[in-house]
Amino acid sequence: MDAALAGLGVGLVGGRGVFMATHWAYFAENPGEIGLVWRGGLSYHGVLIAGLLGTWGWLRWQGRSFGYYADLLAPALALASSFGWLACYLAACAYGRFVVSLWRGDGVAMIGRLRLDTILEIILALISFLLFVVWQRGDRT
Repeated sequence: MDAALAGLGVGLVGGRGVFMATHWAYFAENPGEIGLVWRGGLSYHGVLIAGLLGTWGWLRWQGRSFGYYADLLAPALALASSFGWLACYLAACAYGRFVVSLWRGDGVAMIGRLRLDTILEIILALISFLLFVVWQRGDRT
């Protein structure tokens, strides 16, 4: 539990840091909003990478195996990811511009104004969760 809390704390700081770095022009003009996380502004990738590094650092400091805890927390991480993408979809932050093809690399494929990549992320995260659960049940036998 302590490792997960360390990962969460470091992850939130890292996620905000990456978001600020990618939107530095705004934060340079508005430095008072750097700490106002409740107004929005976290990078998913920053949270994930910093959280994993924070968890790894905590476990290393405690002399524990990162691999063991990674196996333990992987299903929860996949499920949390699906909930995060679902929240993005429900909050209507999953909208963008129309493109011809998702695979051409010229933008984001859409149905009307709805981005398909968010729906795919939800589905893939749930599939990952189910695969982790099935895999871990198979390890017990």
